[in-house]
Amino acid sequence: MSETRLKMKIGEHEFDAEGPVDVVAKQLADFKELIASLPSKTPDIVLHDIVPDPTASSFLPSPASEIMKIFQIDGRVVSLTAKPSNESEAALLILFGQKALRENEFSTGSEVKDGLEQSGYKPLRVDRMMDGFVAEGLVLINGKNRGKKYRLSNPGLAKAQALADELQRKLP
Repeated sequence: MSETRLKMKIGEHEFDAEGPVDVVAKQLADFKELIASLPSKTPDIVLHDIVPDPTASSFLPSPASEIMKIFQIDGRVVSLTAKPSNESEAALLILFGQKALRENEFSTGSEVKDGLEQSGYKPLRVDRMMDGFVAEGLVLINGKNRGKKYRLSNPGLAKAQALADELQRKLP
């Protein structure tokens, strides 16, 4: 049986598969079907400083402006403006910020590392930190070697949201 590797990008969606030709062809067909069923454009997150509450006489902060208090975006890098208790929590929050603010479901190790560095940390090996998260069921890995991309699992997303909420409550 012959082996093949196929890597392609359709719009913002990336496909990467390696293995027997028939298996890769099936995965490609499933991928095409999946992206064809997606809406043509996901709505952008609209950031507002305040959102009027029609039932109240005052203004309430929007969720987007609240989350922006703990994150800063610089191109492809999402960093933290508030420090969590450790580097591991910061890494989870950066993955969360990539997803929530950049609509980046799969973050590269360099995006996470750059975010940690801009947040004041000095990570040695992001991949080893992510391997620990995988063991805990908080992060999923797509790809291998230098092509690895990381995304939060549902439990990881819940934990990151809780960490973000906790940081927001600590801000003045």
